[in-house]
Amino acid sequence: NKDLKPCWNSMRTNISKFSTALSDFSWPQDASLFPTQQEVYLYLSNYAKQSLPNDVFRLNTRVINITYSNDKWTVKYSTQSNNVTCEQFDFVIVASGIFDCPYIPENITNLSLFQGTIIHSFNYRSPEQVRDKRVFIIGASMSSAQIADDMATTAKHIIHIAPHSFWSIPRYIPLIPHDPVSPFLP
Repeated sequence: NKDLKPCWNSMRTNISKFSTALSDFSWPQDASLFPTQQEVYLYLSNYAKQSLPNDVFRLNTRVINITYSNDKWTVKYSTQSNNVTCEQFDFVIVASGIFDCPYIPENITNLSLFQGTIIHSFNYRSPEQVRDKRVFIIGASMSSAQIADDMATTAKHIIHIAPHSFWSIPRYIPLIPHDPVSPFLP
């Protein structure tokens, strides 16, 4: 899928493929050292095809209710065809995704008077969106730091506001610090 939300086109993992590999499924030899979002999607899709039963995922399904009784979780859900079903499980993991619903606080003073473009990281796709523009980034999560890095070569000016300091570490570091011919490690 070319337009995976909430991923921007050049998004990469912030740790190497060696640290993100599943124990029973290696990355392809030609995968990037820091895989792109497309490579991660393909890797996980291929793992699911090879290692998981076909019916392990239920997509396009809405959870209606979850209850706990007699050491079991009962999940009531409906499918796209509006069939309502109940099933029991030993465990329930809630993974709704924090990026599914973009949030821009309404209490920012005079935000409605701003003449420029406001976008949430959810809608960021490419540094071309900010070519030659002044950009103001608010936030201190990994996405804000990675997006600032991604647009640094195209934006005219970037101001990044965060409530705490951000430590930026290069993806590669020299094995022998102060040696200009040192090999580099991820």
